[in-house]
Amino acid sequence: MRISTKTGDDGTTGLIGGARIAKDAPRIEAYGTVDELNAALGVVRAQCQDQKLNSSLATIQADLFVLGAELASPRQRVRENTVAPPALHLVEQHVKQLEGWI
Repeated sequence: MRISTKTGDDGTTGLIGGARIAKDAPRIEAYGTVDELNAALGVVRAQCQDQKLNSSLATIQADLFVLGAELASPRQRVRENTVAPPALHLVEQHVKQLEGWI
């Protein structure tokens, strides 16, 4: 099977909004890894009989989707020659909740 985006292969891939970035950029590796973890958690949830654990895993999966979207979003220009990271949706509360489960 061939899939064509009709954009050629110049060694870049698109971020949300159309910005281009090198395919071997660390953020591309990061959101690929986050996506793989999310898929693995889906397999675990499909086999999980424990409702409480399944609920916790569902929350973690939702957070991982947000994290993946953040990694796939380009930095936003704030003013001339400066950039800021996109608005974070995951905050310290998420980390504390995960640490509590651990």
